Amino acid sequence: MKLNTLAVSPHKIIRRDIKIPFNRNKNFYFYEDNAVVTSLFVVMSAMFPPGEMFFIESVRNVREQIKDQDLLKDISAFIAQEAFHSREHKSLNAHIINSGYPEVTEIEAKTKAKLDELRKLSKVGQLAATVVMEHYTATLARLLLTDKLIQTKTTQETRNLWEWHALEELEHKSVAFDVLSEIGGNTQANRTKALGRVALLVMPILFEYWIKILVRKDIKFTTKDLREAITLGFGGFNRFGILSKATIQMLDITIKNFNPRHMKTENLETKYREKLFGENGILKSELKN
Repeated sequence: MKLNTLAVSPHKIIRRDIKIPFNRNKNFYFYEDNAVVTSLFVVMSAMFPPGEMFFIESVRNVREQIKDQDLLKDISAFIAQEAFHSREHKSLNAHIINSGYPEVTEIEAKTKAKLDELRKLSKVGQLAATVVMEHYTATLARLLLTDKLIQTKTTQETRNLWEWHALEELEHKSVAFDVLSEIGGNTQANRTKALGRVALLVMPILFEYWIKILVRKDIKFTTKDLREAITLGFGGFNRFGILSKATIQMLDITIKNFNPRHMKTENLETKYREKLFGENGILKSELKN
């Protein structure tokens, strides 16, 4: 019997060449018709392609120093996953621009410019910055896959790309960390410095452009839309917001014995591997190999 490679161990990093379908005849909305939440996801999607390229480069920069064959396989799968993420977000971003968000081009350029400043660091410094950003994206990924508001206020069509991306962020959440450890750069001091650099250079872009989009005269939203966005992002009665929670958990990077595996997302990965790529998976037919 042929092994179903889509249902392997949850620790496996799986290379999936996939084209995410979306309706180009409809304007982009992520969260019902809420322009406030949608604008947040516009900015995040715009930041991903230059970010993914930085992650790939920082790992490639030191690949020749890696001797462990299993880790080398993980690196190859990591690079493939990130490259496919970049490609699919570029495709979505073109659609977002056509939906009335020209800021996407500027966001991509500014993100690249800030990451270029990180490229001036040593190879260890760049990789440490990737470890920080990978931990943040993995934390956001876990929240996106488990947040009840997102599950109830969005459609599966709008979640397809984000769920696939989130699943793979969890699958490869420890690769950059393992590489940094392998080359002897995984110290509390290096990670803490990297957190400060990322917080100073990259993180402000998210809020700068979220606000910049929302103050446009043609972006219409109600007080209810704004309240829902605040609840989703920053929290409210009886809940933490996804941005607040991810930011707080990002500080784990400064703990001496930090390890992204402590997130323990294996069961969540298994659930979404089955949902998206199992026997009746939503995206199984979109796989190219």
